[in-house]
Amino acid sequence: MLSGGWTPKLLLLSVLASAPPAAAQQKAARASATAVRAAIERANAEWAVAALRHDASAIAAQYTEDAIIMGPGAPAGVGRAIVRTGVAEMPGIREPSLTIAEVEVFDTTAVERGTFRMTLAVPGQAPMTDVGKYLVVWKQGSDGAWRRHREVFNSDLPPAPPPAGSTVDVAAVRAAIEGQNLAWSAATNREDAAGVAAVYAEDALVMPQDGPAVQGRAAIQAAAAVNVQVIRDASLTTAEVEAFGGTAIERGVYDMTMVFPGQAPFQAHGKYLVVWRQDQDGAWRMRRQIFNSDQPPPRK
Repeated sequence: MLSGGWTPKLLLLSVLASAPPAAAQQKAARASATAVRAAIERANAEWAVAALRHDASAIAAQYTEDAIIMGPGAPAGVGRAIVRTGVAEMPGIREPSLTIAEVEVFDTTAVERGTFRMTLAVPGQAPMTDVGKYLVVWKQGSDGAWRRHREVFNSDLPPAPPPAGSTVDVAAVRAAIEGQNLAWSAATNREDAAGVAAVYAEDALVMPQDGPAVQGRAAIQAAAAVNVQVIRDASLTTAEVEAFGGTAIERGVYDMTMVFPGQAPFQAHGKYLVVWRQDQDGAWRMRRQIFNSDQPPPRK
């Protein structure tokens, strides 16, 4: 007998009586999931109205501040401001709709799978209807509102064939790359590190022999400032170029004279592979570069 007249059996019965029945818990969970799905459906309807009137701010407000949007044909976008800018730059949208296929709820997180349909009105082109699918991770904020936190989508339609006459002019691309190689060589030979770096993209990655990779134009310029002190008569010779729209792959060879203090000058030659990118200003710049020497390492 416990104090107060409680027995173990009575205590167990009391605990069981105070716990909500499993059926009641399941019913409450279903009700919660139904409420979340309804909230997401309302948000999707509001998204469609905002898209129809091209209201970038209203659409951006549906996303968390650190949202990530993973659309096709472009890098992932991070943040509500990116959403606002992206929507503002989109063509006009007609008859937008988002249809939920399923929603799973995990406390303050929900995962929605669905399909979309819209007609894009691009100036100077016939309207194009697009259909596709999406997956959205929603987060419930401290204000109770559900917002898009992660979003990825793509189209069900096959990619459009390139318009007639849109084949890449490989000869023109090669000529542009050879011109940039001449600019690189001239800048190296006059010890102009900034001129060397200008041939590289802002996010370029250089993978030299006997050293770690160098990332970014600023770091490349810093490395070039050291290298140009010991390089003379540098030249890059293109062996082949393949071009794919705004990307090209070049294979080539390099030759230069190395002049180190206290040593006799010697010739250095080797081979390289470069991935080039055509930037928005039309210029081709090195985005990825790797090279190595044809000469064996010195014997110890």
